[in-house]
Amino acid sequence: MKNKFSTYIIIVLLSIGIWFYVTMSKEYIYELQIPITITTNNKDSKTTNIIDSLITFKLKGEGWRLLSIYFTSKQTISIDLGNDTTRTTIDVMEYFNQNDIISSKVQILNIFPRVLKIKYEKIITKKVKVIPNYSINLQDGYILANEPKIIPESIEVKGRESIIRKINSISTQKIFFSDVKESFTQDAELNFPKGSSASINSVNVSFDIQQMVDLEIRDVPIEIKNNTKLFQVTFIPEKVDVKIRGGINNLANLKNKVNAYVYLEELLNDTTSYIIPKFNLPDNVKIIEINPTKVRYLIRKN
Repeated sequence: MKNKFSTYIIIVLLSIGIWFYVTMSKEYIYELQIPITITTNNKDSKTTNIIDSLITFKLKGEGWRLLSIYFTSKQTISIDLGNDTTRTTIDVMEYFNQNDIISSKVQILNIFPRVLKIKYEKIITKKVKVIPNYSINLQDGYILANEPKIIPESIEVKGRESIIRKINSISTQKIFFSDVKESFTQDAELNFPKGSSASINSVNVSFDIQQMVDLEIRDVPIEIKNNTKLFQVTFIPEKVDVKIRGGINNLANLKNKVNAYVYLEELLNDTTSYIIPKFNLPDNVKIIEINPTKVRYLIRKN
């Protein structure tokens, strides 16, 4: 029984193979898009030597050859103009036929656009900030205590002026970790917009993970920012209690460094006689509760 089944499988596979071979030996017409890059030997930093375009080809040939072209169609084809930096157009059909870029066994029926316009631009550099792209799932009771530290924090990108002018920051590839409870460091590749580059391709990103704790600070005096001698302000009460939440290391020495404040302009524009004070807290430290939630004040001119 096993031998009969094995023989049956072999016959089926052989039949499929013969059918596929015969099918792929026939001629077909196929359309595909191929990215084109135009380069020159120009070393002048004032002009670019790269122009990118996406060209649509209509091809005719055996299935085998078209299949081979399909699998390589994502690769950029480079057109080298050598030392010629004055040329403003190029006939893609003529260039491909003369240089046998696509197999001579495949006929090029049509190319769109057939003529490419060549534009020269300045090559410029620009210093931009690196932005980490991350998703960190923490264990219960832990917190990202500070913003990720990036080394280097900024890089110089280089490329065509029309592209570089639009770039204000460079993001990293997505960093993802789950069930985290300890600080860690990760190398991250950079995502460069097309047509830009830099001398480095990755940065070092450090994540400060700490145990999450709550801290209550009592009797925090309220200060007035931008105060002048023209007004006298009295708060009722003069001090407030605040409960904050953050990383254990961040809160360890924070108790005597927290101040409450309000801006004089806020009081002058307020119509309720009550104000909610602000606090000078580090990033990633959150206010859980203020007691009292609102502070009454009296203001009068001197």
